[in-house]
Amino acid sequence: MSFRHTASLLVLALALASYIWWFENPFKPQQIVAEVDRRLFPELDIHTVSSIALKQGENPVAIEAKQNGWEITTPIQYPAEPTRVAAFLETLSKLSYQSALPVDNSSSNKEADLYGLQSPRTIVSLVQGNRTLQLEIGSDSPGNITFVKRAESPQVYTLLTDALEPVDTDPDTWRDPRVFSYPSSEIRSIHVASPANQATLTRDSPQEDWIMQSPHRGARLDKQFITFFLQQLTELRVDSFHPRLDLPAQITLQLGLTGNRTYTLELLAPNETDPSLIWARLPDSGSTIAMPQVFASELVDPAKTFRSSYVFDPGFLFDTIEFEGLESFTLHQDNTTGQWSITHPEKMPADPALVAQLTRQLVELRITDFITDDLTDENLFGLDTPARSITLSLSNAGQNGIPDQAPLRVRFGSNVRGHLMTHRSDEQSVYAVPFGAVSQLPSQAFKLRTRTLWPQKNETTTAIRVIHEGATLREWQQSDGQWQVGGKSLGDIESAAFDALVSELLAVRVAAWTSVGAESEARYGMGKIAALEIVTTNEDQALTRRIRFGSKTARGNRYAATELDGRVSIFEFPKDFFVKLNQVLNLDQLPTE
Repeated sequence: MSFRHTASLLVLALALASYIWWFENPFKPQQIVAEVDRRLFPELDIHTVSSIALKQGENPVAIEAKQNGWEITTPIQYPAEPTRVAAFLETLSKLSYQSALPVDNSSSNKEADLYGLQSPRTIVSLVQGNRTLQLEIGSDSPGNITFVKRAESPQVYTLLTDALEPVDTDPDTWRDPRVFSYPSSEIRSIHVASPANQATLTRDSPQEDWIMQSPHRGARLDKQFITFFLQQLTELRVDSFHPRLDLPAQITLQLGLTGNRTYTLELLAPNETDPSLIWARLPDSGSTIAMPQVFASELVDPAKTFRSSYVFDPGFLFDTIEFEGLESFTLHQDNTTGQWSITHPEKMPADPALVAQLTRQLVELRITDFITDDLTDENLFGLDTPARSITLSLSNAGQNGIPDQAPLRVRFGSNVRGHLMTHRSDEQSVYAVPFGAVSQLPSQAFKLRTRTLWPQKNETTTAIRVIHEGATLREWQQSDGQWQVGGKSLGDIESAAFDALVSELLAVRVAAWTSVGAESEARYGMGKIAALEIVTTNEDQALTRRIRFGSKTARGNRYAATELDGRVSIFEFPKDFFVKLNQVLNLDQLPTE
């Protein structure tokens, strides 16, 4: 091969390389190609649209922007769902065509309607300011294609059929499914009328409490229920829409809104095909709706529905509880330590858990019926000589910024068919309260005393005796830190275990208080098994405590008795610990005759 030929090939290779570099180089930056705006309505501003019209054959739907939101005006008058309208307008603003078909300007022959646009099956019109934007929808074509055009142009476009899914000429699909479409904060009055009675509540602002205006002005209201009721109202949804049914209203709910507006909902009759639903009607609407029946059930007796169903208000402040009845006694809470104690008829520490249970019982005491709101004859309800009464008061009311409030006394009178006639000192109302709930409240002070039998002191236990009818059957003594029985010392392990048992005995807590007085001991079987004596020393002073054991309780515990504050107290000794004691001390092993 000659040099000339080689040089020619080299020049050709360089030329090809240059061509590839300039025209086919994969690393060369891509040229930016301007995209064609394929939106059908690029000028559409969804925030300035004032009306929407959809027409399919002879079934037009018109939706207009009103002061309070979108509203269907044709073929019915009903609030439109705002999110549905917003999504529809957003879809139209982004609606883009697949292709633009050629336009033959020389031809005026319209006999052959290839695209179904001479008589469009659906026409969508939007009014935006003083301009109307109109979309004509024609035939569908295989491949998920639909032909469309704008009314003012002969240009025909194709677009994906699925993109037109939001275009729906069924007016029900545009309706607002909410039964009540306003914020609950706008409600200023509630009026409910039913065949039983009616009630009216008002408030000046969302921050103010509701006040009953009728039938009993100023009656205590159930704040939690009213909050729940308003929340439930705003969450109500229409199950289905129906032509207007000519049914009389059974319950009417009328709400006064801000700006002197009103809202009315008429609850009609139960839905005959679905008991969980009830027919209802908005008077401004020509249709009937089916909605959840549970909402209506709460309004059957409106005079009672909104009233507080509790005898004691949960937010009432108190540090003193006075009981009058079988035994009069007083509980008081120390404002510094928070500890409760019994202050009358004698002073003794109260058990925190028992007091917490008592206060919970008071707060949960329910009203089952409202007897009268005009108490004129106390004797009629047995309130002149009540079986018992409870007074709550705050000892430092009106001091140091603490609200000034009067003591609240609640009296329980006659028992009528298992319910006590009940009256609060701050009302003229008489309530019915279950007798069982009141009977479970403590009637004697000792039932609230601390359940720790003996306060922990710096004492040393020196002896444990098992005795029966005054005679010692067995005795354990402690000497130099070692326990012995019958003159024989226990081993280190046995002695440590016995010492732990004694410590647990000194710290034992009562399962429940039962009675007081030595005269009650025989009733609970005291003396059937051996008793215990616990001998302790404190600063060289000996102290002997005795526990007598009796029958088993219904809960499997063991009745026991000991002397506290100078009198015999009978209580339930914990069953599990009694079993442990008996295994070691053989309390039920008595001498045979």
